[in-house]
Amino acid sequence: MQSITSLLKPSTPAFKKLEIRLDTPNVYITTSSTDDGLCPPSIRGRVILMTHQELLAKEVRITLRATRRIQWYTDAAHPQRVRNNDIITTKESRVFPPLSALIIEQTHRIESGNHVWPFEIDLEPDSIETVSGMWDNYVAYTLEATVVAAGYLKRNFSVSRPFKVIRIIEDSALDVIEPEQIRTGTWEDKLHYQISTSPSSHPWGQPIAAYFNISQLSKKIKIDKIALRFLEIMELRAFDGRRELFNQDKKVVTHVEALSPNNPDLLLDGEQNIDGAHLFKVDIMLPKSLRYCRQSVLQSRIRLKHRLCIDLHASDDNGVNHAISHEFEYFLAIPSSLTFDEYDNVHLDLIAGSQRDATGLHKLRDPPPAFEDHHKDPIFYPDLLSWINPTEGADPARFDHSQAEQHILLCTTTPTGLTFPFMAPKAPSHFNPPEPLQDLPLHCVPSYETALSTPEVYTEYADHRPAYNVD
Repeated sequence: MQSITSLLKPSTPAFKKLEIRLDTPNVYITTSSTDDGLCPPSIRGRVILMTHQELLAKEVRITLRATRRIQWYTDAAHPQRVRNNDIITTKESRVFPPLSALIIEQTHRIESGNHVWPFEIDLEPDSIETVSGMWDNYVAYTLEATVVAAGYLKRNFSVSRPFKVIRIIEDSALDVIEPEQIRTGTWEDKLHYQISTSPSSHPWGQPIAAYFNISQLSKKIKIDKIALRFLEIMELRAFDGRRELFNQDKKVVTHVEALSPNNPDLLLDGEQNIDGAHLFKVDIMLPKSLRYCRQSVLQSRIRLKHRLCIDLHASDDNGVNHAISHEFEYFLAIPSSLTFDEYDNVHLDLIAGSQRDATGLHKLRDPPPAFEDHHKDPIFYPDLLSWINPTEGADPARFDHSQAEQHILLCTTTPTGLTFPFMAPKAPSHFNPPEPLQDLPLHCVPSYETALSTPEVYTEYADHRPAYNVD
């Protein structure tokens, strides 16, 4: 005699799978989207439900939620936790039954099969960008799809998926010419130096070049080491009751050093230029992943700033050492021609970085983007020739780029014990390809009636499985 449990148990195992598929893993917003009256950014995708049994559901909805967490521990004998959790944005949209449908019944039947409901949710034009990778401090966006079950003793089931909001800079902002950052100083009766770097507004992911112009005021002076450290400064702001609390933390993104044993030119006994100075150049590479180097963020609660610290150590023949240190502020902005995958690796979008001509064809910009040394070309500075022979009253902060090619590129190394990944881990090469339809279990194959009532839908990313709608 069979037990009551075996009689109530279904003959086939229950199979339900709910999934969210996005057209793109990221949403890109610009600063001037509200001023220019542009269409607000939106996240598009599909809610996919695969079931082999009929379901009774009240509705299927998709919810967008943006949350922010700020947390740190005070530096005291008995540390106390400071924590703020905020829900920035919450939006909800019904995908089934459609919003345009006239709803008469409270319960709807979903037949067995693979069902697809497209959705599109608009974000606020002034949405803040995603901040991640900082332990307990983040700004995160998530999408949650929920099937609201109908009937007694029925439980809702849902699935969530995160996505990122990335702020990009418009092409017109890159055309603004800013002066280079320059620091000068003197070691009394020993040497005079000038350090110049790129402008404070810097494209994200591009290397930063530091130029050194060193003039000897006495013999037997040498440079022992030139160190470049690129820092990321995190500033947090939280509220504890009526008190407003602040916290700051620093992280070294990358660090390179040029030592005299590896660079004989630092001994300052080689040839000099026409002005009697030694010209050097040091390049520091920035990571090409948002996991290791974030964009600069200026939010009300979270601020991310970037700073380049340059240390120069010199000595004379008597063993007297002299250390020079300067800091250069940077604002890392992501150009519109860059896109990112779900692993935060960068990709170059040639279409976004191009323009249409009169024939309607895409062609690359002329001149090319001001990457690396190209920002010193005369085509980007129409008055560059006037800088070579400056007249009285000229701006002394402008650097003479006519001798940029004369700078000696120094060999750099990473300090011992410090490793900085320049690239994010690539997507795994091994993955499970989609199962062909004939290899699926029988209860996963949609019914013939459902397939007939569903038009075929083509999207940018193929599903490799049939997608069906519900009438």
